[in-house]
Amino acid sequence: MPSTEIIFEVTEDDWADLKAMAREAVCYFDADALPKVIRLHLVKHEAISV
Repeated sequence: MPSTEIIFEVTEDDWADLKAMAREAVCYFDADALPKVIRLHLVKHEAISV
């Protein structure tokens, strides 16, 4: 079964670098499996003191 997801873990808040990494990763897909869209999801977990 072909992979349909690539997951990047970004430790710094640099959204532009993440986009560049995602675009570069598409080069490694087979020609018939190239995605039409790359979806990026930002999940941020924070702890705050009260």
